[in-house]
Amino acid sequence: MSFSIAASELNVTQSAISRQIKTLEDFLGIELFKRLPRSLELTEGGARFAEPLHDAFDQLYEATETVLHPRRPATLNINVLPTFAMKWLIPRLLHFTAANPNIEVRMITSIRPADFRMDDNDIAVRVAPFLPTRKKDPSPIDLIMTQNWMDVRSVPFLPDVLIAVCAPSLQGGGQAIRVPADLRHYTLLQVATREKAWPFWLESMGLDASQFGDHTSYGHFFMTIQAAIEGKGVALVPHIFVENELKSGMLVQLFGGKGVQAGVYHFLCRESQWHNPKIERFREWLFKESGSAGLETKKRARLVNSDQL
Repeated sequence: MSFSIAASELNVTQSAISRQIKTLEDFLGIELFKRLPRSLELTEGGARFAEPLHDAFDQLYEATETVLHPRRPATLNINVLPTFAMKWLIPRLLHFTAANPNIEVRMITSIRPADFRMDDNDIAVRVAPFLPTRKKDPSPIDLIMTQNWMDVRSVPFLPDVLIAVCAPSLQGGGQAIRVPADLRHYTLLQVATREKAWPFWLESMGLDASQFGDHTSYGHFFMTIQAAIEGKGVALVPHIFVENELKSGMLVQLFGGKGVQAGVYHFLCRESQWHNPKIERFREWLFKESGSAGLETKKRARLVNSDQL
C-alpha cells in the first residue's frame, strides 16, 4: 500500500511505479487504488484483482524456490494469539516439526484480525464467540478473526472453556472460596480484551455480575495467569492455558472444575490454499492434537466440567 516502498524494493523511482500502475489501470479499464493525501486504499476492483494475484505470486515463488533449493524446507507462516502460542501451541509444536522436517514453521503472535491480503500469513488461529443462550447476552469475546472473508475458510477445532483459578495460598487463607458468590471478597483478574468474561461467567452461575466490582486487567492471558500464581486474585482463564499449572499445583481450580464455554478457536487459511500440502499437513496435525477433526459448534452456551474437556 505504498508506491515509495514498492519503488525501493524494486530499485526504481516512485514515479516509475506510479506510471506502471496507471498503465495497468488503463489496460484493465478500472481504478485499482484510491489516491489519498498521505496513503493509498484499494478500490473494490483492486481488491478483487489483488486476491488471485497474491496466490499466483505465492505459487510462482514456491515453484522457483523448489527448483533453486530442492532440499530447503518449505516455509509455513502461522499467525496466532499470544497466549495460545505460549501455553498450548509451542509446547506441542516439536511433535509437528519432528514428523515434518521438510516444513519450517515461522510464527508470529497478534490479537489483530488476521489479514491474508496484506500480511504474509499461510495460517491463522483466532478465537470467536460461542453463541450465547439469549441474543441479549453480551459476547465474552470482542476479538475479530478477520476483517475480510474473501477467499478465507475458517474451521473450529478447540473449545474455549473459562474456569476460575487461584493460588493455593489464596484458597487456604482468609475468606474461604466455596461457592461462586464468595468471589465478592476477592479481586477478579481479567484480560483487557475479555472484559465481558467475568460478567458472562458470573451470570452463567446465576449471579448478578454488578455485585462483583473489584477487577484488575492485564494485557494478555499469560500475565493474568502469572498474577494468579502470585496470589493477586482469582483469574478466569481458558482451561487449555493452565493445564500444566493445575497439574503442578501452582494453581487450583475452583468450584469442582465447573467452567463455561465462551468461545471456540478457529483454524483460518485461504480457501484457494486449503489443499496446499504444507497447510494440509499442519491442519491435520492440529486437529489431531486438539482431539478434533473439525469441532462442531452448537447454538447454546453451556456449563461443562473439566473432566469433559
